[in-house]
Amino acid sequence: MEATKTAVAAFVCGAAVGAASTYIATRHLLPTRPQREEHTQKQQLQQQEGESVLLSDTGELTDKEPTDKASAEGEEMAAASPIPAAGDTQPPEVSSDTTHESGGHAANGQEGDVPDNANENCPGTASDSAGKSAACAGCPNQAVCASGEARKPDPAISEVHDKLKSVKHKILVLSGKGGVGKSTVSAQLAYALAGRSHEVGLLDIDICGPSIPRLLGLSGQEVHSSAAGWSPVYVDENLAVMSIGFLLPNQDDAVIWRGPRKNGLIKQFLTDVAWGDLDFLIVDTPPGTSDEHLSIVTYLKEAQVDGAVIVTTPQEVAMADVRKEINFCKKVGVPILGVVENMADSIFQSPLGGPKIMCEKMSVPYAGSIPLDQQVMLAGELGKSLRKMAPESSSVGRIEKVVDNILTRLPIPMR
Repeated sequence: MEATKTAVAAFVCGAAVGAASTYIATRHLLPTRPQREEHTQKQQLQQQEGESVLLSDTGELTDKEPTDKASAEGEEMAAASPIPAAGDTQPPEVSSDTTHESGGHAANGQEGDVPDNANENCPGTASDSAGKSAACAGCPNQAVCASGEARKPDPAISEVHDKLKSVKHKILVLSGKGGVGKSTVSAQLAYALAGRSHEVGLLDIDICGPSIPRLLGLSGQEVHSSAAGWSPVYVDENLAVMSIGFLLPNQDDAVIWRGPRKNGLIKQFLTDVAWGDLDFLIVDTPPGTSDEHLSIVTYLKEAQVDGAVIVTTPQEVAMADVRKEINFCKKVGVPILGVVENMADSIFQSPLGGPKIMCEKMSVPYAGSIPLDQQVMLAGELGKSLRKMAPESSSVGRIEKVVDNILTRLPIPMR
């Protein structure tokens, strides 16, 4: 374990030094404005095929992947560090290096994944015209697509359903924009439910920016494997947590993953973690509507996700993206349990009415507000439950009211 961490750390440091050296050596060779415009046009043309247009070590524009020794070693290390399966003797540990997965989510007008080697204007592997369209002629995937194999249900969906039968309620926590306190709300929601003697699991699927370990005071903790699967990290005996933050060899490493690898880890979190019997599984998601959201909704659809809690701040710049998040939930059939107005303050009220008015206009429930409170910030910094750390804070009652409003909107209301 330590040897692996040392090797990964050495690689990351070496890559950083190499990048710095390259910059110093080539800063006087930066591309001119016409070159940059040509570069942008080339990117747009190649975007459908998922190709990369890079700046070479000499400052020239190129559409080839770097082939220097450091890059080759990085790819070799990433390939040699797969996500371990449940039951492995070594604790799960992931490499933050980027890998070259094939496939990705479809573009506009396409259904299902589009293989990297697909023809231009591929209709998508899940389309009814897959393998039959004129655009499919000569494609190496034509026979497979025409057979309908790609349109069959993902077997992982049933696997997730079976694995989560012992979880009574599954709640997604979403936000349209980053920085609105979504993970803080997730953490305090989990603390509040655990404080009511419920069995609670908190799953962090913000793969590139995991905040949950710090917000619950678990930074530096590690995950261990057992015959039952990956063991989550426990804050209290009735509050279990899982995050990619526990799997990184270095907490400061950037996770640079493409969609398929993110989706693979989310699936493993749902199928390989030994959650046990839970009253609630709270899923903290990244901001926006990306691969992670599509994956978690797909996997939990058959497992009967109860709904989503959407977090926003009072400003219109945040609510503009929340409207998109609300429409996303409506399109994919995820009930909205409530919109939480975080960092609310009478001094900084929105001139356009704020989240409560927005909820009325969009016919979605308003779960309540949490004030702009230094104690809430401090609880997050220290990884504590606000209820235990500062029971006198006015925010405690506001959070409890938010929890009450959410629980009353569950299919089977709870307290």
